[in-house]
Amino acid sequence: MDALADLLNEARARGALFHQSILAPPWSLRFLHGAPLALVTMVRGDAWTTPGGAAPVALRAGDIAIVRGPQPYTVSDRAGVPPQVLIHNDDHCTTPTGEDVSQALTLGVWTYGNSRAGEGLLLSGAYQLPSDVGERLLAALPPLLVLTQECWDCPLMPFVAEEVARDEPGQQVVLDRMLDLLLISTLRAWFARPEAEAPA
Repeated sequence: MDALADLLNEARARGALFHQSILAPPWSLRFLHGAPLALVTMVRGDAWTTPGGAAPVALRAGDIAIVRGPQPYTVSDRAGVPPQVLIHNDDHCTTPTGEDVSQALTLGVWTYGNSRAGEGLLLSGAYQLPSDVGERLLAALPPLLVLTQECWDCPLMPFVAEEVARDEPGQQVVLDRMLDLLLISTLRAWFARPEAEAPA
């Protein structure tokens, strides 16, 4: 077994937090769910992601970010936009002042946002427990890893975006396995870059 396969062997999502957000600017989402590992991508539009207190990093349409938790992170349409919505878990969202806006932002199955016609489409998935990822993999990853669209060609993404909006029998299991596949695809492409160091 190669080193990357050995690291990824323990990754198996169980009850993954998955949702898509349809957004019209200005927007800024602060993720407080404390997940050990999250994947974030802009299906449409561009954004900035800010892990913890670090500097914002651009996230263009088609790029994918892996964010290592459990520290909070922010995704916004422009760098420096103060958070407007705090996402505590899969179905609980508040304003910074504590007002519950979960129902107001619900647009459909696993779909949230401030406008059905919004030009931005954010897709995110998160592992709930460190044991779902593996301590060795978490220790090997930086706080934020962004893989640009130029570095990978992921045929899974259109399928993932379609599946997230469905509510059918066994859907959670489908989403769990798709999160695993996205993580594997992203890290394979990351370590395949010429300048990448092989995982230990």
